[in-house]
Amino acid sequence: MTLTAVDTDENGKARKWKVENSWGATWGQQGCLIMTDRWFREFMFRLVVDKKYVPEQILKAAETKPIMVMPEDPLFLPDE
Repeated sequence: MTLTAVDTDENGKARKWKVENSWGATWGQQGCLIMTDRWFREFMFRLVVDKKYVPEQILKAAETKPIMVMPEDPLFLPDE
C-alpha cells in the first residue's frame, strides 16, 4: 500500500488518509481507499518513510541499540 494523500483539519491534524492498494484498479475506488486517522493509527504497524521527512530526534533514536524485552515485562500486561 502507498499513502497518496492526507486530509487535515485547520490545525494540521490528520483526519483521513488516501491509500493506493496493490490489488489493482478494480478494487476500491480505482485501486484506492480512504482510511480514517483512527483506523490508520490503530492498525498501521509498519511505515517506510524517506529520511528527509523524519525529525532528527527520531533518526537519532533509530541509531540506539535495541533492548530485548521479555514476555513477563509490564509492557505486555493487559490494559486497565
